[in-house]
Amino acid sequence: MELLKREEPFFHHFLSSGIGLFSEYGYNLESGVCNHGFFMMAPNRWCPQTKTLQRPLRLSDGTTSVLASITHTPDKPYVSINVYGVEHLSDEDAALIESKVNRMLRLTEILEEFHKKHPEAKKKAFGRLFRSPTLFEDAVKCILLCNCTWKRTLSMAEALCKLQPQLASVLEYETSKARKQGKRFEPHAGPVLKGKTRFKVNNKRAKLEPNPSLEGMANFPSSKELALVDVDYLNMRCNLGHRAKTIIDLAVSVESGKLKLKEHESSVLTIGGVDDSHVDISNQLKKIKGLGPFTCANILMCIGFYHQIPTDTETIRLVRKLHGKENCTRKTIQNDVKEIYGKYEPYQCLAYWFDLLNDYESMFGKLSELSNSNYHTVSGSIKSKENVTESNNGELN
Repeated sequence: MELLKREEPFFHHFLSSGIGLFSEYGYNLESGVCNHGFFMMAPNRWCPQTKTLQRPLRLSDGTTSVLASITHTPDKPYVSINVYGVEHLSDEDAALIESKVNRMLRLTEILEEFHKKHPEAKKKAFGRLFRSPTLFEDAVKCILLCNCTWKRTLSMAEALCKLQPQLASVLEYETSKARKQGKRFEPHAGPVLKGKTRFKVNNKRAKLEPNPSLEGMANFPSSKELALVDVDYLNMRCNLGHRAKTIIDLAVSVESGKLKLKEHESSVLTIGGVDDSHVDISNQLKKIKGLGPFTCANILMCIGFYHQIPTDTETIRLVRKLHGKENCTRKTIQNDVKEIYGKYEPYQCLAYWFDLLNDYESMFGKLSELSNSNYHTVSGSIKSKENVTESNNGELN
């Protein structure tokens, strides 16, 4: 697999560029996007009628967001990216947008070794799990999956996106104020937005005018933006519960340099390898209170490490249903998944996700054809056994 040379982009109000994908298994945007619940979470917007993915993406200045529309014609070896709301897009911005789309769709990942172990996945060209433009967004969304219903997860992601424009304005204001004083604003130095206080931006130049192309959509908050708030403020606006502190600690760790997520953000060519970088990021994640095995395994999956299955109540439900292990419980689940998926090492999580996706689509139909008003219904059900919470997703530790 290799990339085609990028076509020259059109810079008049939109960017149209091609990212090529050569593969004997082919590529399909619909199945490449709609294979993980993240595609249902704000700010992603999938259109079943046009098979188009839309969402805001940040430009290289780190603050400006533009609307990106991603499409794919089945007989073409590349996806097309249209970017709206800009009169001129620099080469740097164009390259950044392409890299973010590449990351989301995992266009450069080679699945050959996984497909050798899993012929059924090869037949369906399965293996490129959808993810976010940044690993930070992935990590926050993994936290939002913990100990709550899927409906609650979706609402929390939506609330964070609704908060983002205000955080962007405050960040711009504080950065501008510090610059005038000959200083550098560091968001991780301490929260700016606390408790129930309301922040008013008096400097009009610091107010970020919304890009009309976003059509009411807001981006997902960055680590700089979430480092601005304290737990009380974030809960007041987004009702995240105990997740608020974990998310803020994550943002502060990233901004202070203690957690180096960007080092693990690059697209990989060969998936599944377990190397020193896996040990490094695992150790970094474990230092953040609130990141348990389920969340860490999900984050590792987003990076491209598939040897750990994030076990929760959905895992127990699936193992009972598909593999006939009616006595599977939170006490036996680790041994059960090892027995079932060990033969796919180091791609155990991909094999598990293949089963989970097929099970969901057997119950709800193709996820790509669902209306977004029905996204909250996509969850299995599980009979309570040994205090396992019904219809819940989250940590079992």
